[in-house]
Amino acid sequence: MSLTPKGEEARSEILNAAWKLFITKGYASTSLRDIAKAAGNRAVGGIYNHFAGKEALFAELLEMAAPVDE
Repeated sequence: MSLTPKGEEARSEILNAAWKLFITKGYASTSLRDIAKAAGNRAVGGIYNHFAGKEALFAELLEMAAPVDE
């Protein structure tokens, strides 16, 4: 999937916001709404342009933090 620079920036902001919230509030206590707000007051639907949902977002963060060869 090729993203525009604006799309890459949005994706990065979402990942950074999610990382901070998952670390401080925990996975279960963090909603997509929380992530959208922390990522620059984005619409929750905008997250779905980049990720299938909260689980997919979390999985990508885990992969970034500790890449594992399959």
